Amino acid sequence: MCGRESVSAAKTVHASLDILMRLWRHPPSEGDFQDRWRHFAPTKSFSGLTTQAKPIGWLLMLLLAGLEGAAPAHELITTKITWTREVSRIFFRRCTSCHHQDGSSFDLSTYEKARPWAEAIKEEILERRMPPWGAVKGFGDFQSDGALSEAEIAIISSWAEGGAPKGDLALLPEYSGTREEPEAPGTGRSLVVNGHLTLKSPVSVKGLRPDGLPEGATSRLIAERPDGTVEPLIWFYKYAPRFLHSYYFKTALKFSVGTRIRMQPEIGSVTLLLNQR
Repeated sequence: MCGRESVSAAKTVHASLDILMRLWRHPPSEGDFQDRWRHFAPTKSFSGLTTQAKPIGWLLMLLLAGLEGAAPAHELITTKITWTREVSRIFFRRCTSCHHQDGSSFDLSTYEKARPWAEAIKEEILERRMPPWGAVKGFGDFQSDGALSEAEIAIISSWAEGGAPKGDLALLPEYSGTREEPEAPGTGRSLVVNGHLTLKSPVSVKGLRPDGLPEGATSRLIAERPDGTVEPLIWFYKYAPRFLHSYYFKTALKFSVGTRIRMQPEIGSVTLLLNQR
């Protein structure tokens, strides 16, 4: 079997298993089973199967359809969320800068390209492995924040679990291609926080980089001002090397002498990027 055929077969099996899981949760009607069964075995009766055995029969029919190169006649849809109305807008805004034709990752710019990956996408975003932003959203206020919001995660998850429907093409937004986010220019000055640091002079922090954070680490960086107020800077969750980039704040943060900047827990180090004096 050539590589392309192997990938095709694997996708067929993955999609069929995905549908079977949803069949257990939301069994289709007797009529759906009967109609699908007649397509493959018009002289055999499907009604004699037990309720527990019918989902297995459905899976076998799906596998046969995949091997024949035919799409299943019925797709179990249990959500009103669609690709055209909700999901495409999130993907175009958050994902297609990398996930496009001839891009660094598989194409997610069309429904036909994204649909086979629906379940895998759900798993990646729930684990916050994708998009590869690296910082927990809402802890720190950054430029070009690539993280998904809780609402966006819920929309994509519900879409995948509910059958990943396409929707009305009239609602599909125009895909304008990829947008490269320019990185802010380097600041020149920097300050390394190795666990914790107490400032001996005032600074204006424009951003930071996790240059010394070990892989798999989860740690928050905060600034405790002398007046007792606390400024959340960034929260890394299960850090991975692909998250190594500069994180620039929307507005530079100014800290006075005596401000204590520390990591919770104190794992590795983070570099603060400073404005020129």
